[in-house]
Amino acid sequence: MVRCADMKEIQRNLKIERDKYCICQFGVLESVCKIFCDYQMINPVMRLNIRCPLGCRVGYDKDQDGITWNKYVCEKARERYINAISPKKFTINGTIYRKLSSSAHKLVKETKNKTLFITLTFPKYKFKKYAKDEKVHNECFSKFMENLHNTYKVTNYIGVRERGERFNRYHFHLLCDIKFIDFRKLNNAWNHAISAICYPSKNSLTTRRKTRFVHNPTRALRYVCKYFAKSKYCVSKTRIVFISHSLTLKPIRENLGISYFCKNYDLTVIHQNDYNTLFRIGKWSEFDRFCKEYLYPAFELTDKKSNFTGYRPVNSS
Repeated sequence: MVRCADMKEIQRNLKIERDKYCICQFGVLESVCKIFCDYQMINPVMRLNIRCPLGCRVGYDKDQDGITWNKYVCEKARERYINAISPKKFTINGTIYRKLSSSAHKLVKETKNKTLFITLTFPKYKFKKYAKDEKVHNECFSKFMENLHNTYKVTNYIGVRERGERFNRYHFHLLCDIKFIDFRKLNNAWNHAISAICYPSKNSLTTRRKTRFVHNPTRALRYVCKYFAKSKYCVSKTRIVFISHSLTLKPIRENLGISYFCKNYDLTVIHQNDYNTLFRIGKWSEFDRFCKEYLYPAFELTDKKSNFTGYRPVNSS
């Protein structure tokens, strides 16, 4: 079990520990750091300074990558700087896909209005240069969602950008909580959002009659996420996934201590440190109850009850 620790207090204690033993921000003991020792040798003034300043310095000599660095600059600081200036890459990996699944489950389960699943396409482009511009397509989607928020009070949504398999054209899959409105109005709103790069079309916004509204959370996970997964592991320079902040917030839960679990369940504490606690559960019945009452809800984004069944071996009594 991973507990929510006080990160401010932890960082404060780590800083005190580093200052006490002269450890740099990268966790290296400064007295044995060769780079810092060499830097002190050529800078007599720095011999009086017991703390290393190289972690926040950028030097003057160009290396093979064309980046300017001091001869004795910290290698870890250089690596951090290169990561900061390098182009960003976006993809749908396993972590992002689980976030999509949990958000879709929460959206369908807790929605007050109907959950609409539609596809936003891009008709004929006004100029060919727009067809490959990822940033322009994302701006159109953001403009459309801002319009839905201001006009129809849409606050919960999930959007994924992908390329079509047949014509290799960009489109967005959108799952959102919205009041019933005429689809022609939605289509006109999308045409207005893409008016700078595309000509208007009566079929810019598409959906399937039988699947336009998603009512079952299980269906949202199986059907909707099937479309979201089409772009899995595709690398892009711009954002691929758009999830409203309201769907990623976990419900506030009571911070339960170790004594609570030992008192209410048949648990034995085996190991404990600042971040983790390792329990042993003696009975399968207690394991089932622990999963249903605490473990499964702790990993859901919603507080509403779900129909889970605890794991039990086939040969167990």
